[in-house]
Amino acid sequence: MARKPLFFVGNQVRAERGITIGSLVREWTPDEGEIDDLSAYIQVEATLDGRPIRLGTVIGVPESQQGECRAAGSGVRPYLSVWWADASDWQDVPRARLEEVKDALRSAAPRLWTETLNAREGAASEVWTFEGYWNVVLGDCRSAKDVVREFALDPSDRCGLDEWLGFAEAESWVIGRLGGPGSRVPGTWGDFHERALDALCAVEVQS
Repeated sequence: MARKPLFFVGNQVRAERGITIGSLVREWTPDEGEIDDLSAYIQVEATLDGRPIRLGTVIGVPESQQGECRAAGSGVRPYLSVWWADASDWQDVPRARLEEVKDALRSAAPRLWTETLNAREGAASEVWTFEGYWNVVLGDCRSAKDVVREFALDPSDRCGLDEWLGFAEAESWVIGRLGGPGSRVPGTWGDFHERALDALCAVEVQS
C-alpha cells in the first residue's frame, strides 16, 4: 500500500499505563486512491513510557460490519474500531505491550475519528492559488514545457490537452485524497484549468 501524506496536527491526550496517544499526524491512501467514508488508514503520535513513537492504525468500521453499518444508516461511531494493517504499524512497540497500546488506541478512537473527518473537511475547503493547483496537478517545479515533454503531449491539440488536463485534475484530487468522500474538485480549479491549458498550448515544441 503506497502511503501519501495528506494531514498534520498537534496536541496529545494521556492514556493509561505509561502510554500517551497523541493526535492525527497524517492519513494515508492506497494506490487506487479510493475514498472510504467508513474507515481511514492513519498515523498518530504517541509516547510509550516517555519515548516518542508513531503508530499506524486503521480506524473505522471493520469490513465484516460495513454492510450492516450502511443498512442501519447510523454512521460509523456505533461500529467504531481500530486494527493494525501490517507489522510496520507497531514497529516501535515491544510485543509484550501490543495489547496495551491497542487498548489505548481504542479509547482514543472517537477523538481520532473526529480529527480525521475534520482534517478531510479542512483539506476540501482549502483556499487554492494557481501555483498550488499547478503543483498538485502538474507537479511542483515543473514548467509547462516540462509537462509537455514528460507526458508526450501535443500543444497544438487543444481538445486533447483539455481532456488530458481534466483527467489529471480528477486523479490528483482522488489519489491525493484532497477532498472528503464524494467531494468534487474546487470551483476555482475551473479558472485554473483554463490558465494551465493556455500555458500548455503555448509551448513550442522543437522538431
